[in-house]
Order: sequence, then structure tokens, then C-alpha cells
Amino acid sequence: MARCALCKGIFESGIGKCRLKNSDAEICRECAALLERKDMIETGVAGLYLEETKREVTDWMGGLQFRVTAMQKSMGRGFGGARVPRIDFRFTGPLGEEWYGRVQGDMQLARCKRLVKG
Repeated sequence: MARCALCKGIFESGIGKCRLKNSDAEICRECAALLERKDMIETGVAGLYLEETKREVTDWMGGLQFRVTAMQKSMGRGFGGARVPRIDFRFTGPLGEEWYGRVQGDMQLARCKRLVKG
């Protein structure tokens, strides 16, 4: 068991634990999700994880969850011109705005960014 450095709540430490940036202080899943959400709002970019079968995008711990509204699979080009699977998708972000994400390669990590209305 560990104590969250932010909310001071007790949580089970171990696999999947989160740490504050530039610190060894551990934080709980809920506080990690709040920090990720805040960062998404402030910066307009995020590294999230696509759960393709659930049509959902989440943070690493699963505390943030956003429903995918559109998804398209294709083949892209990787290093050296190798063909790799690519998934482009859209989802509604934390303040109701539209976001775009892309997974390239055999993984779940998605580079996401808020779309600018124009």
C-alpha cells in the first residue's frame, strides 16, 4: 500500500504505478488521470492508448476514457519505407472538442491532438 502524494489517499502500489514528473513521489490512478486531463486541455496534445475493439482511447492507467467517433485503417510507411498498419481516429476530448489520433505500427500508443475549428 502507498499514499498518494497529491490527494493523500491510500492505494495499492505496484505494477502500473504513476510517479510525478521529475520526482519519486507516487500518485494514485485518479490523480494521474486528472493531471493527464489538465495537460490535454493546456497543451492540446496527448499520448494516449487506442483500445480498438472497444472503440475507446484511454490514458495509460485507464482513468481517462474517451469514445472513438470515427476510425479508419490503412497502411502507412515506416522507417526505411516499410509498410506498417496505421489507424486514424477521432474522439471527443475532455471539454467536448474534437480530437484526432493516429496509431502507426503494431502497437496501441496514439499521438493525439486537439483539432482547431476553422
